[in-house]
Amino acid sequence: MADLVGLIEQGIELARVAARPDLQHRLEQTRERLRDPDIRVIVVGEFKQGKSQLINALVGSPVCPVDDDIATSVPTVVRYGEQPSAVVVAPRPGTGGAEGEPVLERRPLALDELVDAVSEKGNPGNAKGLVAAEVFLPRKVLSGGLAVVDSPGVGGLESAHSLTTLTALPTADAMLLVSDASQEYTEPELQFLRQALRMCPNVAAVLTKTDLYPAWREIQSIDRGHLDSVTPGIPMFPVSSELRLQAGRFGDAELNTESGFPDLVAYLRRRILGEAEAVQRRSVAADLRSVTEHLALALQAELSALVNPDGTPQVVAELEAARERTDELRRRSSRWQVTLNDGVSDLISDMEHDLRDRMRSIQRDADEAIDGETRARSGIS
Repeated sequence: MADLVGLIEQGIELARVAARPDLQHRLEQTRERLRDPDIRVIVVGEFKQGKSQLINALVGSPVCPVDDDIATSVPTVVRYGEQPSAVVVAPRPGTGGAEGEPVLERRPLALDELVDAVSEKGNPGNAKGLVAAEVFLPRKVLSGGLAVVDSPGVGGLESAHSLTTLTALPTADAMLLVSDASQEYTEPELQFLRQALRMCPNVAAVLTKTDLYPAWREIQSIDRGHLDSVTPGIPMFPVSSELRLQAGRFGDAELNTESGFPDLVAYLRRRILGEAEAVQRRSVAADLRSVTEHLALALQAELSALVNPDGTPQVVAELEAARERTDELRRRSSRWQVTLNDGVSDLISDMEHDLRDRMRSIQRDADEAIDGETRARSGIS
Protein backbone atom coordinates (compact mmCIF):
# COMPACT_ATOMS: atom_id res chain seq x y z
CA MET A 1 0.00 0.00 0.00
CA ALA A 2 2.95 2.32 0.61
CA ASP A 3 3.89 1.97 -3.06
CA LEU A 4 0.35 2.90 -4.11
CA VAL A 5 0.32 5.95 -1.85
CA GLY A 6 3.67 7.01 -3.35
CA LEU A 7 2.27 6.76 -6.88
CA ILE A 8 -0.80 8.75 -5.88
CA GLU A 9 1.41 11.47 -4.35
CA GLN A 10 3.37 11.69 -7.62
CA GLY A 11 0.12 11.98 -9.55
CA ILE A 12 -1.14 14.75 -7.25
CA GLU A 13 2.10 16.70 -7.79
CA LEU A 14 1.88 16.29 -11.58
CA ALA A 15 -1.73 17.49 -11.57
CA ARG A 16 -0.73 20.49 -9.42
CA VAL A 17 2.11 21.44 -11.77
CA ALA A 18 -0.23 21.07 -14.77
CA ALA A 19 -2.77 23.40 -13.08
CA ARG A 20 -5.48 20.73 -13.07
CA PRO A 21 -7.18 21.08 -9.67
CA ASP A 22 -9.97 18.71 -10.78
CA LEU A 23 -7.50 15.87 -11.33
CA GLN A 24 -5.63 16.78 -8.16
CA HIS A 25 -8.88 16.59 -6.16
CA ARG A 26 -9.72 13.21 -7.66
CA LEU A 27 -6.38 11.73 -6.62
CA GLU A 28 -6.76 13.26 -3.16
CA GLN A 29 -10.05 11.36 -2.92
CA THR A 30 -8.20 8.22 -4.01
CA ARG A 31 -5.62 8.75 -1.27
CA GLU A 32 -8.32 9.19 1.37
CA ARG A 33 -10.13 6.08 0.13
CA LEU A 34 -6.93 4.07 0.37
CA ARG A 35 -6.39 5.20 3.96
CA ASP A 36 -9.97 4.34 4.95
CA PRO A 37 -10.01 0.90 6.66
CA ASP A 38 -13.51 0.20 5.31
CA ILE A 39 -14.35 -1.07 1.84
CA ARG A 40 -17.05 1.18 0.41
CA VAL A 41 -19.61 -0.29 -2.01
CA ILE A 42 -21.84 2.30 -3.67
CA VAL A 43 -25.32 1.29 -4.86
CA VAL A 44 -26.33 3.17 -8.02
CA GLY A 45 -29.16 3.07 -10.52
CA GLU A 46 -32.10 4.95 -12.03
CA PHE A 47 -34.97 6.26 -9.92
CA LYS A 48 -37.36 3.73 -8.39
CA GLN A 49 -35.30 0.64 -9.19
CA GLY A 50 -35.17 -0.57 -5.58
CA LYS A 51 -31.73 0.69 -4.47
CA SER A 52 -32.77 1.83 -0.99
CA GLN A 53 -34.96 -1.21 -0.40
CA LEU A 54 -32.04 -3.42 -1.48
CA ILE A 55 -29.84 -1.91 1.25
CA ASN A 56 -32.65 -2.17 3.81
CA ALA A 57 -33.06 -5.85 2.95
CA LEU A 58 -29.30 -6.43 3.00
CA VAL A 59 -28.89 -5.06 6.55
CA GLY A 60 -32.36 -6.03 7.80
CA SER A 61 -33.33 -2.51 8.88
CA PRO A 62 -35.30 0.38 7.29
CA VAL A 63 -32.39 2.83 7.33
CA CYS A 64 -32.81 4.17 3.78
CA PRO A 65 -35.93 6.04 2.62
CA VAL A 66 -38.37 4.26 0.32
CA ASP A 67 -41.10 6.31 -1.38
CA ASP A 68 -43.37 6.33 -4.43
CA ASP A 69 -41.52 9.43 -5.60
CA ILE A 70 -37.80 10.22 -5.73
CA ALA A 71 -36.65 8.97 -2.34
CA THR A 72 -32.94 9.51 -1.60
CA SER A 73 -31.57 13.05 -1.90
CA VAL A 74 -28.37 12.66 0.18
CA PRO A 75 -25.77 9.85 -0.09
CA THR A 76 -26.12 7.59 2.95
CA VAL A 77 -23.33 5.31 4.21
CA VAL A 78 -24.33 2.23 6.21
CA ARG A 79 -21.46 0.65 8.13
CA TYR A 80 -20.81 -1.57 11.16
CA GLY A 81 -21.22 -0.24 14.69
CA GLU A 82 -21.63 -1.86 18.11
CA GLN A 83 -24.71 0.27 18.80
CA PRO A 84 -27.30 1.54 16.28
CA SER A 85 -26.68 5.25 15.67
CA ALA A 86 -26.61 7.88 12.93
CA VAL A 87 -24.87 11.15 12.06
CA VAL A 88 -25.22 13.69 9.26
CA VAL A 89 -22.29 15.55 7.71
CA ALA A 90 -22.94 19.22 6.92
CA PRO A 91 -21.00 22.48 6.49
CA ARG A 92 -20.46 24.38 9.70
CA PRO A 93 -22.53 27.59 9.71
CA GLY A 94 -20.49 30.63 8.72
CA THR A 95 -17.87 28.71 6.74
CA GLY A 96 -17.43 28.37 2.98
CA GLY A 97 -18.54 30.83 0.32
CA ALA A 98 -16.07 33.66 -0.21
CA GLU A 99 -13.99 32.36 2.69
CA GLY A 100 -13.08 29.17 0.82
CA GLU A 101 -13.95 25.54 1.39
CA PRO A 102 -16.58 24.99 4.10
CA VAL A 103 -15.61 23.21 7.29
CA LEU A 104 -17.60 19.99 7.61
CA GLU A 105 -18.97 18.83 10.94
CA ARG A 106 -20.71 15.65 12.11
CA ARG A 107 -24.03 16.02 13.89
CA PRO A 108 -25.59 13.09 15.80
CA LEU A 109 -29.11 12.21 14.73
CA ALA A 110 -31.75 9.82 16.05
CA LEU A 111 -32.32 6.85 13.75
CA ASP A 112 -36.03 7.63 13.47
CA GLU A 113 -35.14 11.14 12.22
CA LEU A 114 -32.68 9.94 9.59
CA VAL A 115 -35.18 9.12 6.83
CA ASP A 116 -36.60 12.66 6.85
CA ALA A 117 -33.10 14.14 6.78
CA VAL A 118 -31.90 12.24 3.71
CA SER A 119 -35.13 11.78 1.73
CA GLU A 120 -36.52 13.98 -1.02
CA LYS A 121 -39.79 14.16 0.91
CA GLY A 122 -38.27 15.43 4.16
CA ASN A 123 -35.36 17.31 2.58
CA PRO A 124 -36.46 18.33 -0.96
CA GLY A 125 -33.56 19.19 -3.22
CA ASN A 126 -31.28 18.76 -0.18
CA ALA A 127 -32.43 22.16 1.10
CA LYS A 128 -30.66 21.43 4.41
CA GLY A 129 -27.32 21.35 2.58
CA LEU A 130 -26.24 17.97 3.92
CA VAL A 131 -23.11 16.44 2.41
CA ALA A 132 -23.77 12.87 3.55
CA ALA A 133 -25.26 10.73 6.28
CA GLU A 134 -23.79 7.74 8.12
CA VAL A 135 -25.64 4.89 9.83
CA PHE A 136 -23.98 2.40 12.20
CA LEU A 137 -25.61 -1.00 12.75
CA PRO A 138 -24.45 -4.20 14.53
CA ARG A 139 -24.98 -6.46 11.48
CA LYS A 140 -22.86 -9.48 10.58
CA VAL A 141 -22.96 -8.63 6.87
CA LEU A 142 -21.25 -5.30 7.66
CA SER A 143 -18.60 -6.76 9.96
CA GLY A 144 -15.12 -6.94 8.53
CA GLY A 145 -15.22 -3.41 7.13
CA LEU A 146 -18.03 -3.41 4.56
CA ALA A 147 -19.69 0.00 4.10
CA VAL A 148 -22.69 0.28 1.76
CA VAL A 149 -23.56 3.66 0.20
CA ASP A 150 -27.09 4.54 -0.90
CA SER A 151 -26.95 7.09 -3.73
CA PRO A 152 -29.59 9.33 -5.34
CA GLY A 153 -31.11 7.97 -8.56
CA VAL A 154 -29.04 8.82 -11.62
CA GLY A 155 -32.01 9.90 -13.75
CA GLY A 156 -29.99 10.18 -16.98
CA LEU A 157 -26.53 11.62 -17.46
CA GLU A 158 -27.68 15.24 -17.47
CA SER A 159 -29.54 15.15 -14.16
CA ALA A 160 -28.28 16.78 -10.96
CA HIS A 161 -28.73 13.48 -9.09
CA SER A 162 -26.56 11.76 -11.70
CA LEU A 163 -23.80 14.32 -11.19
CA THR A 164 -24.05 13.77 -7.42
CA THR A 165 -23.65 10.04 -7.93
CA LEU A 166 -20.74 10.41 -10.38
CA THR A 167 -19.04 12.75 -7.92
CA ALA A 168 -19.37 10.13 -5.18
CA LEU A 169 -18.01 7.26 -7.32
CA PRO A 170 -14.31 8.07 -6.82
CA THR A 171 -14.84 7.66 -3.06
CA ALA A 172 -16.02 4.04 -3.51
CA ASP A 173 -14.02 0.84 -3.94
CA ALA A 174 -16.81 -1.10 -5.70
CA MET A 175 -20.22 -0.49 -7.26
CA LEU A 176 -23.56 -2.30 -7.48
CA LEU A 177 -25.62 -1.29 -10.54
CA VAL A 178 -29.29 -1.79 -9.66
CA SER A 179 -32.10 -2.20 -12.19
CA ASP A 180 -35.48 -3.84 -11.68
CA ALA A 181 -36.96 -6.73 -13.66
CA SER A 182 -39.72 -4.68 -15.29
CA GLN A 183 -37.65 -4.06 -18.43
CA GLU A 184 -34.18 -4.45 -19.91
CA TYR A 185 -31.44 -1.87 -19.37
CA THR A 186 -32.17 1.52 -20.89
CA GLU A 187 -29.62 3.46 -22.91
CA PRO A 188 -29.08 6.04 -20.09
CA GLU A 189 -28.30 3.17 -17.72
CA LEU A 190 -25.72 1.73 -20.12
CA GLN A 191 -24.22 5.18 -20.74
CA PHE A 192 -23.94 5.70 -17.00
CA LEU A 193 -22.29 2.28 -16.62
CA ARG A 194 -19.68 3.09 -19.28
CA GLN A 195 -18.86 6.37 -17.60
CA ALA A 196 -18.86 4.87 -14.10
CA LEU A 197 -16.48 2.07 -15.11
CA ARG A 198 -13.79 4.67 -15.79
CA MET A 199 -13.94 5.71 -12.13
CA CYS A 200 -14.89 2.43 -10.41
CA PRO A 201 -13.82 -0.76 -12.24
CA ASN A 202 -15.12 -3.19 -9.57
CA VAL A 203 -18.75 -3.57 -10.65
CA ALA A 204 -21.57 -6.07 -10.14
CA ALA A 205 -25.16 -5.86 -11.41
CA VAL A 206 -28.26 -6.51 -9.30
CA LEU A 207 -31.66 -7.31 -10.84
CA THR A 208 -34.33 -6.38 -8.28
CA LYS A 209 -38.06 -7.05 -7.80
CA THR A 210 -37.98 -10.60 -9.16
CA ASP A 211 -41.03 -11.37 -7.01
CA LEU A 212 -43.13 -8.87 -8.99
CA TYR A 213 -42.22 -9.87 -12.55
CA PRO A 214 -42.63 -13.53 -13.63
CA ALA A 215 -40.55 -12.90 -16.79
CA TRP A 216 -37.49 -11.77 -14.82
CA ARG A 217 -35.34 -14.60 -16.21
CA GLU A 218 -35.91 -13.34 -19.73
CA ILE A 219 -34.98 -9.80 -18.65
CA GLN A 220 -31.90 -11.21 -16.92
CA SER A 221 -30.81 -12.91 -20.15
CA ILE A 222 -31.25 -9.71 -22.16
CA ASP A 223 -29.44 -7.62 -19.54
CA ARG A 224 -26.62 -10.16 -19.52
CA GLY A 225 -26.08 -9.45 -23.21
CA HIS A 226 -26.07 -5.70 -22.60
CA LEU A 227 -23.49 -6.04 -19.82
CA ASP A 228 -21.24 -8.22 -21.96
CA SER A 229 -21.39 -5.61 -24.74
CA VAL A 230 -19.97 -3.06 -22.29
CA THR A 231 -17.55 -5.23 -20.29
CA PRO A 232 -17.70 -9.06 -20.35
CA GLY A 233 -17.75 -10.88 -17.04
CA ILE A 234 -19.66 -8.44 -14.82
CA PRO A 235 -21.36 -10.57 -12.11
CA MET A 236 -25.16 -10.37 -11.98
CA PHE A 237 -27.50 -11.21 -9.07
CA PRO A 238 -31.31 -11.48 -9.37
CA VAL A 239 -32.89 -10.70 -5.98
CA SER A 240 -36.16 -9.92 -4.23
CA SER A 241 -35.81 -7.44 -1.38
CA GLU A 242 -39.38 -8.11 -0.24
CA LEU A 243 -38.75 -11.85 0.13
CA ARG A 244 -35.53 -11.11 2.04
CA LEU A 245 -37.38 -8.81 4.46
CA GLN A 246 -40.14 -11.37 4.94
CA ALA A 247 -37.54 -14.08 5.55
CA GLY A 248 -35.92 -11.96 8.25
CA ARG A 249 -39.29 -11.19 9.81
CA PHE A 250 -40.29 -14.85 10.12
CA GLY A 251 -36.84 -16.46 10.37
CA ASP A 252 -37.49 -18.46 7.19
CA ALA A 253 -34.19 -19.79 5.74
CA GLU A 254 -35.89 -21.25 2.65
CA LEU A 255 -37.50 -17.91 1.81
CA ASN A 256 -34.15 -16.20 2.29
CA THR A 257 -32.56 -18.57 -0.24
CA GLU A 258 -35.40 -17.89 -2.67
CA SER A 259 -34.78 -14.14 -2.33
CA GLY A 260 -31.37 -14.51 -4.01
CA PHE A 261 -29.56 -12.52 -1.32
CA PRO A 262 -27.24 -15.32 -0.11
CA ASP A 263 -25.37 -15.20 -3.45
CA LEU A 264 -25.07 -11.41 -3.27
CA VAL A 265 -23.85 -11.53 0.35
CA ALA A 266 -21.32 -14.23 -0.58
CA TYR A 267 -20.03 -12.03 -3.42
CA LEU A 268 -19.63 -9.04 -1.10
CA ARG A 269 -17.83 -11.05 1.57
CA ARG A 270 -15.58 -13.16 -0.70
CA ARG A 271 -14.95 -11.06 -3.81
CA ILE A 272 -15.01 -7.61 -2.22
CA LEU A 273 -14.00 -7.97 1.44
CA GLY A 274 -12.04 -11.18 0.94
CA GLU A 275 -10.01 -9.66 -1.90
CA ALA A 276 -9.92 -6.14 -0.48
CA GLU A 277 -6.31 -5.47 -1.42
CA ALA A 278 -6.84 -6.54 -5.05
CA VAL A 279 -10.06 -4.48 -5.20
CA GLN A 280 -8.23 -1.40 -3.93
CA ARG A 281 -5.34 -1.93 -6.35
CA ARG A 282 -7.73 -2.10 -9.32
CA SER A 283 -9.49 1.07 -8.15
CA VAL A 284 -6.24 3.00 -7.64
CA ALA A 285 -4.87 1.78 -10.99
CA ALA A 286 -8.02 2.98 -12.76
CA ASP A 287 -7.76 6.41 -11.11
CA LEU A 288 -4.07 6.80 -11.93
CA ARG A 289 -4.59 5.64 -15.53
CA SER A 290 -7.47 8.08 -16.05
CA VAL A 291 -5.56 11.03 -14.57
CA THR A 292 -2.38 10.31 -16.53
CA GLU A 293 -4.38 10.00 -19.77
CA HIS A 294 -5.85 13.46 -19.19
CA LEU A 295 -2.41 14.92 -18.43
CA ALA A 296 -0.89 13.17 -21.45
CA LEU A 297 -3.46 14.70 -23.79
CA ALA A 298 -2.49 18.21 -22.68
CA LEU A 299 1.22 17.45 -22.95
CA GLN A 300 0.84 15.93 -26.42
CA ALA A 301 -0.98 19.04 -27.64
CA GLU A 302 1.78 21.28 -26.26
CA LEU A 303 4.50 19.02 -27.71
CA SER A 304 2.83 19.02 -31.10
CA ALA A 305 2.73 22.80 -31.11
CA LEU A 306 6.45 22.99 -30.24
CA VAL A 307 7.63 20.33 -32.70
CA ASN A 308 5.37 21.40 -35.55
CA PRO A 309 4.53 25.08 -35.15
CA ASP A 310 3.30 25.25 -38.77
CA GLY A 311 0.49 22.87 -37.80
CA THR A 312 -0.81 25.11 -35.00
CA PRO A 313 -3.43 26.84 -37.18
CA GLN A 314 -4.80 23.43 -38.18
CA VAL A 315 -5.00 22.33 -34.56
CA VAL A 316 -6.82 25.56 -33.65
CA ALA A 317 -9.23 25.05 -36.55
CA GLU A 318 -9.95 21.47 -35.42
CA LEU A 319 -10.60 22.68 -31.88
CA GLU A 320 -12.96 25.36 -33.17
CA ALA A 321 -14.80 22.78 -35.27
CA ALA A 322 -15.08 20.47 -32.27
CA ARG A 323 -16.42 23.32 -30.14
CA GLU A 324 -19.02 24.16 -32.78
CA ARG A 325 -20.12 20.52 -32.99
CA THR A 326 -20.43 20.41 -29.18
CA ASP A 327 -22.48 23.60 -29.13
CA GLU A 328 -24.76 22.24 -31.85
CA LEU A 329 -25.30 19.01 -29.90
CA ARG A 330 -26.14 21.02 -26.80
CA ARG A 331 -28.64 23.12 -28.77
CA ARG A 332 -30.27 19.98 -30.16
CA SER A 333 -30.44 18.46 -26.68
CA SER A 334 -31.96 21.66 -25.33
CA ARG A 335 -34.60 21.74 -28.09
CA TRP A 336 -35.40 18.08 -27.45
CA GLN A 337 -35.82 18.70 -23.72
CA VAL A 338 -38.07 21.72 -24.37
CA THR A 339 -40.19 19.67 -26.78
CA LEU A 340 -40.42 16.83 -24.27
CA ASN A 341 -41.36 19.16 -21.41
CA ASP A 342 -44.00 20.87 -23.57
CA GLY A 343 -45.42 17.49 -24.58
CA VAL A 344 -45.56 16.29 -20.98
CA SER A 345 -47.23 19.54 -19.90
CA ASP A 346 -49.84 19.17 -22.66
CA LEU A 347 -50.45 15.57 -21.66
CA ILE A 348 -50.91 16.50 -18.01
CA SER A 349 -53.27 19.32 -18.99
CA ASP A 350 -55.33 16.97 -21.17
CA MET A 351 -55.49 14.38 -18.38
CA GLU A 352 -56.58 16.98 -15.82
CA HIS A 353 -59.26 18.31 -18.19
CA ASP A 354 -60.52 14.78 -18.88
CA LEU A 355 -60.50 13.97 -15.16
CA ARG A 356 -62.48 17.12 -14.29
CA ASP A 357 -64.98 16.36 -17.06
CA ARG A 358 -65.44 12.80 -15.83
CA MET A 359 -65.80 13.97 -12.21
CA ARG A 360 -68.47 16.50 -13.23
CA SER A 361 -70.31 13.75 -15.13
CA ILE A 362 -70.15 11.46 -12.09
CA GLN A 363 -71.36 14.30 -9.86
CA ARG A 364 -74.34 14.97 -12.18
CA ASP A 365 -75.24 11.27 -12.31
CA ALA A 366 -74.98 11.03 -8.53
CA ASP A 367 -77.14 14.14 -8.03
CA GLU A 368 -79.77 12.79 -10.42
CA ALA A 369 -79.78 9.41 -8.69
CA ILE A 370 -80.13 11.05 -5.28
CA ASP A 371 -82.93 13.31 -6.50
CA GLY A 372 -84.73 10.36 -8.07
CA GLU A 373 -84.45 8.34 -4.88
CA THR A 374 -85.68 11.27 -2.83
CA ARG A 375 -88.69 11.82 -5.10
CA ALA A 376 -89.51 8.10 -5.07
CA ARG A 377 -89.49 7.99 -1.28
CA SER A 378 -91.62 11.12 -0.96
CA GLY A 379 -94.11 9.91 -3.56
CA ILE A 380 -93.39 12.81 -5.92
CA SER A 381 -93.64 11.76 -9.57
